[in-house]
Amino acid sequence: MKMRKLALYALVCGWVFLNVNCGKDDDPNTTSDDVNPPVSEVFYNITQTTINDDAYTAPGELSFLYSLNNGGSYTAEIPKDLSKGDELWVKINNGEVDIYEEDFYFDWSGSSIAPADTESDVAKFVIKESDLTISASVTDKVELLVSNRDTGQFYVLDLTDGGLTPAFTAMKTVEEPLIRIRGVVYNYNDGQLYVSTTSFGADRSKLYSIDPTNFQAKLRNENNDENDNKIWEKITDLIISPENSILATLEIQFPFVSALASFDSSGLLNESIDFNGDDFPCCGLGLTYGGSNQEIIVGTGNLDQIKIYKSNLTLTELEVMVLTMEGFSNENPVDYEIRNLIHNDSGIIYALLHEFSETTNTHIAQVDLENNKLIHIHQIGTGGQQRYNGLAAIPAYAF
Repeated sequence: MKMRKLALYALVCGWVFLNVNCGKDDDPNTTSDDVNPPVSEVFYNITQTTINDDAYTAPGELSFLYSLNNGGSYTAEIPKDLSKGDELWVKINNGEVDIYEEDFYFDWSGSSIAPADTESDVAKFVIKESDLTISASVTDKVELLVSNRDTGQFYVLDLTDGGLTPAFTAMKTVEEPLIRIRGVVYNYNDGQLYVSTTSFGADRSKLYSIDPTNFQAKLRNENNDENDNKIWEKITDLIISPENSILATLEIQFPFVSALASFDSSGLLNESIDFNGDDFPCCGLGLTYGGSNQEIIVGTGNLDQIKIYKSNLTLTELEVMVLTMEGFSNENPVDYEIRNLIHNDSGIIYALLHEFSETTNTHIAQVDLENNKLIHIHQIGTGGQQRYNGLAAIPAYAF
């Protein structure tokens, strides 16, 4: 009897199971999505883009370019509907060419997602579970350069070890280099280098401009008056004024006078003001700005003390500071001249000095005006064939 009941029970359960499942399979309104509904894909977008170009001085207007195929191709159109895990590469263009680390510093750290390298010229983002904001700042890379007196070859100066890397040669003609360069300044207003040469034999000290696109020199002032007499002995160093004039320190002899002169960009001498007083700069005459573009500092030498002279642009206020030499193997001030001065964007003042002892050596030092010190950094040249002048700060994109 029990066996019959169990068999009947199994038969009924099987019939119910088959009918229930058949009913589901045969229902035309039931789909597999009802059983396992799909997960909707989430997309992300770039909601904001920003380029800080306050410290960018090269031509053109900066914009982003985007790539979703590992740099295989780029587009100016902002990508949309990005998925988690997508790789987005972004670089910067100035309207004509892409810009790179060789000439500029990059900072992508302001973006909402950190790229693989926040200082690269190409930012590589991996999309996460959020929208993306992209922010970059671009800053000129400014190099310190010096020029070999006898060859016209310019070198990039590495302050960490005093190394010199060839950059370009200034050319007086197609075949002849411009030699005996003394002062150099880059003019951001017209993109030209302005350089002075020193007198040598029958050759007078002159003022030139150099076009960085081909490094050809153009004579701007050949240093003669209406009677063909020379006006100055040497133009020693150069800076650009707020009014786009070329300010220069001059050595004038017979009688000896040092002066601050102003040239326009065509090379015309507009004005020359003599340094006066019982104590005025005489030798070396390296020139740069002081605490503002209304204050100059002038370096001297060949005296029993190395001095810095602070003045306004009209030379009506003159302050004299005596520098203590630090780190020089030869600390006899009379053997040195401050030939060039540079005040960089970080507020550091560098000096190029010549040491006239057994040989003529070239040194780089830091001028510490707070502590009245001249701190040795490196000797970059030994002897006449390694004699350098023209210490200048030049943006890397210019050459």
